[in-house]
Amino acid sequence: MLGFILEWQVLYTTQLTQKAKKYHDGILKVLIYGLPGRQAILYDETRTQLDSKFLKKEETITAGESMKFDGHIVGIIELRDHKPLKDTNVDGRNCYKQNIMPSKNHNEHLAEWNVMYTTQVTQKAKKFHDGVLKLASCGSQGREEATLLAEDGKILILNL
Repeated sequence: MLGFILEWQVLYTTQLTQKAKKYHDGILKVLIYGLPGRQAILYDETRTQLDSKFLKKEETITAGESMKFDGHIVGIIELRDHKPLKDTNVDGRNCYKQNIMPSKNHNEHLAEWNVMYTTQVTQKAKKFHDGVLKLASCGSQGREEATLLAEDGKILILNL
């Protein structure tokens, strides 16, 4: 099975109900492997595991957003690193990137687009940035995932 690990710099708190919260530096690792496999694991700054959960398919992890674990609230700061996992799929057919060129068949679509994006959704005057939107197809059922990258290649949004 082919997959990868995303590592995010985060701030976390155990104070779920208090108005004034004390946050701590931490690391969030997201393991992505196969159809059901998206697991988020929260670590403190000494890399001691604090909490973990499996992500629902509609859950996305985005810088500037927050997410809830059973015992923690986690604020996502920025993506630190992403590493491929060891390929344990013998024939390598489980996950692949589409490299489909446009053709007369309108059901096909590109794997990569140059796009402009903004984070200023509610403002009238928006500042746009250049980026890349990539589409990959994974699994035997052809589940698709979309990734938005900044111009420098930094992953901004990963939607599985």
